[in-house]
Amino acid sequence: MTTDLMMIDPEQVEEQSRLLDGIATRLQSLADKRVASRSSLEQRWLEDTRQHNGEYDPDISSGIAKGKSRAFYNGTRKLCNLAEARWGEMVLPTDDRNWSIQPTPIPDIPGLDAKQLQAEAKKRALKMQRIIDDQLAEADYNRILRRVIADAVRLGTGILKGPVVTSKSVPRYQQQQIFPGVTQAARIAETQFAPTVERVSPWDFFPDDSADRIEHSESNLQRHRLNRKQLRELAKLPGFDSEALERVLSRKPGWRADGSVNKARSADYQDSTELNKYQVWEFHGVVPESEGQTLCGCNATEVTIWFCDNEILKAAPADGHLRYAVICWDEDEHGIFGSGLPRRIRGSQREANSLLRLRLDHAAMAALPQYVAHMKGLRPASGGMELAPGKLWLSDMPLQGAPIVAVTIPAMIGDLQAQFEKAVQRMEDESGLPTLAQTGDEPQVTQTATGTAMLMNSASSGLRRLVRAFDDNITRPVIRALYAWNMEFSDDDEAKGDYDIVPLGSVSLLVREQQTQGLVQLAQLAGSMQPFAQLVKWPELFRQIVASQGLNADGVTKTEEEMQAEAEAQQNQPQQPSVEQMKLQIEQAKLQLAQAELQARQQLDQQRLAVEQGKLQVAAQDSENDLRRAELAASTSLSNQQLTAAIAQSKLGTDLQLRRFDATARMGELKVKEDAANQRFNAELLTKAQMGSGI
Repeated sequence: MTTDLMMIDPEQVEEQSRLLDGIATRLQSLADKRVASRSSLEQRWLEDTRQHNGEYDPDISSGIAKGKSRAFYNGTRKLCNLAEARWGEMVLPTDDRNWSIQPTPIPDIPGLDAKQLQAEAKKRALKMQRIIDDQLAEADYNRILRRVIADAVRLGTGILKGPVVTSKSVPRYQQQQIFPGVTQAARIAETQFAPTVERVSPWDFFPDDSADRIEHSESNLQRHRLNRKQLRELAKLPGFDSEALERVLSRKPGWRADGSVNKARSADYQDSTELNKYQVWEFHGVVPESEGQTLCGCNATEVTIWFCDNEILKAAPADGHLRYAVICWDEDEHGIFGSGLPRRIRGSQREANSLLRLRLDHAAMAALPQYVAHMKGLRPASGGMELAPGKLWLSDMPLQGAPIVAVTIPAMIGDLQAQFEKAVQRMEDESGLPTLAQTGDEPQVTQTATGTAMLMNSASSGLRRLVRAFDDNITRPVIRALYAWNMEFSDDDEAKGDYDIVPLGSVSLLVREQQTQGLVQLAQLAGSMQPFAQLVKWPELFRQIVASQGLNADGVTKTEEEMQAEAEAQQNQPQQPSVEQMKLQIEQAKLQLAQAELQARQQLDQQRLAVEQGKLQVAAQDSENDLRRAELAASTSLSNQQLTAAIAQSKLGTDLQLRRFDATARMGELKVKEDAANQRFNAELLTKAQMGSGI
């Protein structure tokens, strides 16, 4: 080590230091220039922020006369809150993943045949998805996305940064011997590095001024406002120069080599405590090859540089992964930064405020009349000449002369209120948000769930572009960058493969009621028709139904690994019916027995009905015979004895026929009862033989 230090040329060290100072000065000058060049944009952000917070701009506030109303109708905050909630609900409908990883149609996995390729690719894609999902969960990804959405709605631009490598201390406990035969658990802190994502404030992001999209920006600068403690924490991250950090900490914030203090600060919406923080800049972009050699010791042209107050804190070649993703509420085709919802409704907001102040001032003037008095013939009983309720005035003139005349100002509060409500309605119309989400007024078509679903689906059409823009500009590039980072740095080779990123934000474009109804109908249709049932992914369909109810499917549905493990466990076990299956078979046997008894009762009822019909036919025939016998007796000369014998013989035939019907009915009833008893006995015997008598 001593020999190496002695071999270092002092002139080379001085030259290296001079080159680094020159690079730091150039980058600091670039940062100051970009801060100063966007003052008009930041002035617009200031106006939008005041409007969102319910504050008047200085020019309007100074124009309001003393004693006049300064009321502010803050419809901007209400509409911004609705827009943030609706947009967040559409891209994060159930706080679940708004993305998934799927294998490409032809995965690139060497050493596998076509039969094994798809199964292995799907397995690896699922594992990579779980790795990235775990990394985003630790980074609190959904909360960060909601903050990005809030920036896009309020200022017009939301910025997400990633992947960013951070360090965290993970405690480990290891048994250590403190005395012979005595051990104790000792806590050992282990430092781990993992990728994460961050929300970047638009106030602190300075891309290339000439770029119209973030992909076209040649270099990006990000400002970090850090106190002394946060600045020391940078020394724990890989690549930072601890000596340079100490030199920065030895000086006051904003120091310059020429002795001046940095005054090129953004006129943003921050308090005075920001003046006591260090402005640490992070540069991502292209530098000359000579500077890359000086900074990194290689011929790198794309580099990442951290600097503060003319000190290079860190320099490294760029890893090629995404750093910044940008989403806008209303895009600007000439620049990266867009405009937000407050800017869109600014005119209507100012109109509503003017009408509100005018209405309140007018109401105050119209509440009491104005008085005109003859000063020569009138004096107050006490006090000065000011008007006050119930004040007594003394007059030297006759009262008939009316020394005091009351002048009443006509009230126009109703007209002013109507104009104010129109201005508020224009503001809500210009926002582009669904009317139902703003006011809750429901026309007649929304008295049913279907009508509400149709109306909400139609009203949400204006927000669909935001969901698609979020998928294209945030979800897909950020997840793709994390995938590329894990492909390069992850230790799990079994998760690496050829994948595609699929954003899922557009799934929630349908109203949940309509989506749920469609999914349920699809499940019913596929369940009733075997050809369709073979085409449906039933686990995924059930997950979609659960998610459409506003629930997290991971908590109530089984994963593919769990289902596969259960299937393997069932295959390894002997094929014996479980208690639940045996009970189910018993219930099925009881149901079959009940059906058999029902059929027997139906047959018995049919037998009885046939008997009753036979009796009615016999009775009708008997009556017809009596009528014929009477006619015969009237038309012939048979003796009474002969007629009586004929009648007795006819009745005997009728009785025999009725008895025959009764016997047939009794025999049929006995047969039906015997068949039902035999079926019940056979069913119980079969059940006991299969299940045992103790179930």
